[in-house]
Amino acid sequence: TQAAVTQRVQVGPAPADVQAVWDLGAANQWNSAEDRLASLKAAYPAWQAPRDLSAYVANGALDQRIADAVAEHDWTTVLSALPVAADKCDTPFRLFARADALEGLGEPAAINAFYVRALTVCDAPDSVATLAARAASVLDQDGLAALRELAPLQQRASENRQVGAAYAKIVQADNRLQFNTAINTGHTGAAVTLADTSGDPGLLMQAGWAMLETDPSGAAQRFSRSLAENGPEDARRGLVLASLASGDISAARAAVSAAPEPASLAELS
Repeated sequence: TQAAVTQRVQVGPAPADVQAVWDLGAANQWNSAEDRLASLKAAYPAWQAPRDLSAYVANGALDQRIADAVAEHDWTTVLSALPVAADKCDTPFRLFARADALEGLGEPAAINAFYVRALTVCDAPDSVATLAARAASVLDQDGLAALRELAPLQQRASENRQVGAAYAKIVQADNRLQFNTAINTGHTGAAVTLADTSGDPGLLMQAGWAMLETDPSGAAQRFSRSLAENGPEDARRGLVLASLASGDISAARAAVSAAPEPASLAELS
């Protein structure tokens, strides 16, 4: 009996030694946890560490290496350390580490592909909303267009207010890039039509500026709509100039008098 007890003691470490590994992980001392677990395995070759402990330490140590690489902006190391993307959502930490790395490397096609994949397979509202809002500020026109038409994202936007607000930012960003492209290629009419249907008061103001010289009356309408929809206050300056250009002096004076600081526009009228 005593020999059997001795054998059991020799096969595996004391519970307190195993608990110490868990405690090191809980304290975010992942390198130490990894070293301690390795030393226990070496000291007790016949011992099989609990699967959940091995996975806990392996994942924690990997995340620590990723975090260290992110802190150093070592984007290539981040991507090489991250597991190969599968058809399931990463943990939030890994999800945004991958986003940081891809954006840091600045390859548009890879960035677009990441956001499309992530916003297809991820369904946690907080992660989806944060990622979608971020996408609106970093993607090019191809990426924004792809996300705008992405059915899983549209569905989640209809079900969750936070995701819906983030999706609206994608639509707005896509509209603004389309608007700028139309203006820069001489398609002012198409740009104005887009602004008229966008629901974006900032874009309405931009449309007003785009048509001020050729159609001041039409420009005044866009500036007025922009202000009515709580657009930028600079639309009021545009409204004054457009009203003057179309000969509507009373409208120009009314716009000045309605300004928060009329004196700032007085020289225009």
